[in-house]
Amino acid sequence: NPILRSLDTIETRDAVLAEDGTPAAWPCADVIVSNPPFLGNKRMIGVMGEDYSDRLRTAYEGRVPGGVDLVCYWFDRAREAIAQKRTERVGLVGTQSIRNGASRDVLDAIARNATIFEAWSDEPWAVEGAAVRVSLVCFASEATVPYLLNGNEVARINADLTRATADLTTAQRLVECQDVCFQGTIKVGPFD
Repeated sequence: NPILRSLDTIETRDAVLAEDGTPAAWPCADVIVSNPPFLGNKRMIGVMGEDYSDRLRTAYEGRVPGGVDLVCYWFDRAREAIAQKRTERVGLVGTQSIRNGASRDVLDAIARNATIFEAWSDEPWAVEGAAVRVSLVCFASEATVPYLLNGNEVARINADLTRATADLTTAQRLVECQDVCFQGTIKVGPFD
């Protein structure tokens, strides 16, 4: 008897963009585990073409900000699968930049709709012979205890993949500081 059953459920197609220009549909699954392709925002047009890049950004407008790495689209699809109760747990490899800037908006949305229960914020990784840094993120529809960050038990994992007791991702500008500016020192030569 064969040990494995037929793998006819694997589909060869675009995982994030359907042919009609909408976000690609994902089937229901207990768990989603993926190592999405690493492609930085600035290389997307050169590698995938301007037409495809524009259609992808249009399909996810309002959900995934412009100027993000390609992996962010996988994170958004997985977040939606959790929100629609089409999956229970997700584990994704993302570029390390997912913790910062516009890319972190995707993790912010995940933190609002799910629980990040395990993460490695900054790990070495080799892709196509290049050494890069990645973030590994696991999230679920319901809280799973204990939470593990970089292999250590923590009380909570914030969207920027830190364990700070105060969630700095929710910090806002002080109204009292509006229209006040201080640039600080600028070093333009030797500091003697």
